[in-house]
Amino acid sequence: MDQPLSRLTVLKVVEWGALTKQRCAFSSTIRLFSLTSWTRSDFADLRTLSPAEGLPSSVDVVICGGGVVGASVAYHLAQMGWGPRTILLEQASLGGAPTWNTIGLVGVFKPTLAQVRLCQTSMDMFRDLKELGLPTGWKQCGSLCLARTNDRMTVFRRMKSLSVSWNIDCELVTPIEAQRKCPLIAIDDLKGGLWIPGDGVGDPYTLLNSLLKVAVSKGLRVYENCSVSTVQAKNGRVDKVVTPYGEINCSAFVNTAGFWARELGARSRPPVKIPIHPVEHYHLLTVPMNIDPMMPVVRDLDGYIYFREYEGCIVAGGFEPVAKPAYENGKIPNTQADRSLPEDWDHFSVLLEQLLIRIPSVGDIRPQKLSNLPEAFSPDCKWVVGEAPEVERYYIASGMKTVGISAAGGVGKAIAELITNNKTSYDMYEIDISRFLGLHNNTKFLRERVSEVPDIYDGGTPYRVASTNTFSKPPWFNYVAAEYAACRETIGLSDYSSFTKLELWSKGDEVVKTLQYLCSNDVDVVDGSIIHTGMQNECGGYENDCSLIRLAHNQ
Repeated sequence: MDQPLSRLTVLKVVEWGALTKQRCAFSSTIRLFSLTSWTRSDFADLRTLSPAEGLPSSVDVVICGGGVVGASVAYHLAQMGWGPRTILLEQASLGGAPTWNTIGLVGVFKPTLAQVRLCQTSMDMFRDLKELGLPTGWKQCGSLCLARTNDRMTVFRRMKSLSVSWNIDCELVTPIEAQRKCPLIAIDDLKGGLWIPGDGVGDPYTLLNSLLKVAVSKGLRVYENCSVSTVQAKNGRVDKVVTPYGEINCSAFVNTAGFWARELGARSRPPVKIPIHPVEHYHLLTVPMNIDPMMPVVRDLDGYIYFREYEGCIVAGGFEPVAKPAYENGKIPNTQADRSLPEDWDHFSVLLEQLLIRIPSVGDIRPQKLSNLPEAFSPDCKWVVGEAPEVERYYIASGMKTVGISAAGGVGKAIAELITNNKTSYDMYEIDISRFLGLHNNTKFLRERVSEVPDIYDGGTPYRVASTNTFSKPPWFNYVAAEYAACRETIGLSDYSSFTKLELWSKGDEVVKTLQYLCSNDVDVVDGSIIHTGMQNECGGYENDCSLIRLAHNQ
C-alpha cells in the first residue's frame, strides 16, 4: 500500500472527481447517499410526538438518540414491559447519522466471542420481527472474505476452527471457488477465501421503523426535534434530563447519540467520558452494472476494501491505513446537509486502487456518487457500551463504526437488561466503557489516535497480522525470550506506578473474611505473602484481576 498509485487509478481520480462534482445536489427529503428509497413518508404510520406539546415531568428511562441502536434499546425495554416507563428523544428526525450513513452490512464473525454473541442476538431479532410480519430489509446473500497472502489464509483457518465452538457456519474456499460465488472479482493474486453463508445485508431505516412500531405499540413515547442539553446526577445517580422544552425526572438515561455521544457526555453533570472521535468514511456508488441481486458481500481484507450489490450497482467502501479525522474543531453539525463532508478523491484513491484490482470492470463504468460521511471510532476500535463509571444508571452505546445494524440487537438487549436487572446475560467486559481512563478522552489524543484505528478494524476478523506481517517467528522473538528467561529464572522488576493501589485494614479479621468472599484465591496466607487473584461478582464472573500483599494479620 506504500507503492505509488497506478496510472489507471490516477486517471480515474481525475476523471471521476470531475464527474461527481456535477452530480447529486442535497435534498431535504432523501439522503445524500442513499441505499434505500427512504423518505419521511416511511415513518408516516409511526406516531411521534412534538416536545412543544409538552414533555412528561417524570419517567423511568430516557433514551437519547433515534438511530437503530437507540430504537433497539427501546424495543427490548418495551418487550420487557417497560414501554410506558420509557421515552425516546431525537434531536432532529428519526434515523439521523450514523444510521444515515450505513450501507447495511450484517455479519456475525467479530474479533471475539462476546461480540459474536451480540451480533447473533441481532440475527434473532430480525427473525422475531419477520414472524411479526414486520420488514427489516434483510437479505441473506452471504459474505466472502478474500486472502491475498498465506498469513491471511492462516487467519481464515483459525476462524474456521473457531466457528465450530462459536456456532458459525463457514467454509474455506479456493480462489476459483471464490470467483464462482462472485464472478466479478479477479483472482490472480488470491490465495483463497472464507465463505460465510449466514451473513447478509439489511436496511437500517426499515429495521428502525419496525423496532419503533413494536415499541410504540407497547407504550413507548417518541419525541422528535428535542435535543438533550444536559443530564444531571444526584448522589451519584441519574436524576434528571434537561431539554430546551423542560426538565424530565428519571432514574436511568441511555446515551445512543452517535457522533454527539462524547459531546453530550461532556455536558453532563458530572461530566461522563465517552472517548470517541469521527473520521471521514467513504462509499462509492457506481452506475448499474446488471449484477446478480444475491451477489455476496465481499471483504478484501488485505486491500482494505469491502463492497456489495445494490439495485444492480456496486457500493464500495473501506478502511484506509491512515484515516482522516473529521470535525477537528470538535463541533459536529446538527443538520444532515452540514454533516456531509467534501469529496476527497485523492484520499479515496488508496481504496480505489484496490477496488480496481479486485473488480477491473469498475474501471470501464462511471460512478454515481462518492459520499464522504463520518464514522465514530474509539481509541481501541471496539464498541463503547455499558454503565458510566462516573454516574450510576447512565448507560452508553456508542462507537459502533459501520456495524451498528449488526450490533444493534445484542447491544440493545444488553442495555435493557442492565436497566431492568442491573446485570446482563452477555459478557461485556471487553467493550465496557470502564476500560478507558480520563486521559483517553483527551481531544488531541483522540484526533491523532483515530487516524490509526480504522486500519486495526481489519474487517472484523479475530486476528490481525502484526506489524511484522507474519504469523511466524518475528524478529523480536529472541529479545522477549531473554526477558522471559530472566524473570523466570532470576528476578524481574515490574513498574506498577500506573496501577491503582488501595490499603485495606480492619480492627479484627473482617478484612480477611471480606476478601475471602470476593476473591477466587485463598487470601489467608502468612504475612509478607503476595497473592494474585480475581474478584468475582454474584454471578461468579470476573470483575477485576489484582495482586494482594498481606502486610499484617488485619492489613
